Amino acid sequence: MSLPYRNNKDCDSIKIKTICDDVPVEIQTVNVVNTVNIRRTKCIDKILQFFKIEDQRDSKEDCTRKQQCVYYFIIWFIFVLFLFSLSGMFLMWFSDFSTRQLQSNLVLANDTKVKQWWQKTPIYPLFKVYIFNYTNTEEFLSGQDDILKLQEVGPLVYNETGERVDLEHHDDYTISYREKKHYEFVPELSNIDLSRPVIVPNILSIIADTKIGETNFFTKMIAKPLVAPYMSAFKTLNASEFLWGYDDPILHLHKLQALLTGDSKIKADSLFGIVRAKNGTSPDRYRIHSGINDIKKLGVVVSFNDKDTLGHYTVDACNEINGTDGSQFPPHLMAKKEDLHIFIKTLCRKFPLVFEKEVTVFNGIPALRYKNPDNVFSHPDENPS
Repeated sequence: MSLPYRNNKDCDSIKIKTICDDVPVEIQTVNVVNTVNIRRTKCIDKILQFFKIEDQRDSKEDCTRKQQCVYYFIIWFIFVLFLFSLSGMFLMWFSDFSTRQLQSNLVLANDTKVKQWWQKTPIYPLFKVYIFNYTNTEEFLSGQDDILKLQEVGPLVYNETGERVDLEHHDDYTISYREKKHYEFVPELSNIDLSRPVIVPNILSIIADTKIGETNFFTKMIAKPLVAPYMSAFKTLNASEFLWGYDDPILHLHKLQALLTGDSKIKADSLFGIVRAKNGTSPDRYRIHSGINDIKKLGVVVSFNDKDTLGHYTVDACNEINGTDGSQFPPHLMAKKEDLHIFIKTLCRKFPLVFEKEVTVFNGIPALRYKNPDNVFSHPDENPS
């Protein structure tokens, strides 16, 4: 019996031959290879792959395909990464460009719309005034009542129009100016008429008595008899006179003092009113940053009446002039919702504002609402700032 052999012409069959009586006889032809291959694909292939005993040709083809996949993946990954980087750079550039463009429209540069609006405000706020009417002055002065009784009357409502005049631009990108305001009475919004009589403290009498008390003995001897006929604790005026000015003999004595002493600091006006100084052009001069060279300083007050400190207080921190003039605020403070400060000359100090909440105004325009802190008028022990 001979051993099986593979027919080179037919790789799919094995022929088995026997020698019987010296005559070769072909007994059987079995298609074996295909059967083995079928079985290999189901089980043996996994074993061969585990031990990496694979057909070399298949292994080379698989390796080539894997290399191509890795190559394409790297290319796509680099391309996608490049797109993301390009998009990020564009967004950063565009955002920074938009911010710069927006901020450039906020600075107080010549020939800009913002500068025109800042110089002459197109918004006309309402100015409301309440007056305390003293109703028991005679009883209080005679000793019948121990406490004065007050009656709040008002409001008297005015339309306020304002502009900044006498502008002067400086080399350090600051602007100096004076304020000019005008008030127009709005009767339909007011609860009382301008002719409504009110009993109020006689402020001129109180001031005169205080000033005379600060002088030497001989001045007192001369001044007291002159002002005595006009001295009284309370005075009856109508609402318009109390607010915008009335004539008083004490004012003429004040003029005489200015004339005799030659003191230019003594301001002798023909009329005296509580808010009279607000109407017309103010003598006070502001100097603020325009924001052109530094947007973070936009609107910040540099000096007031050519002085960078107030000089009213004994503490240096209180004499500092901080905050803006109230027309604008540095955008970086508002973006972070930090505290804002306004320099108010009538208070001789900066006035703080703290963020309260986000609101919408004028049919959906987003805005930030600020309010004054609850302790803004507290004692310095409670509120040192």
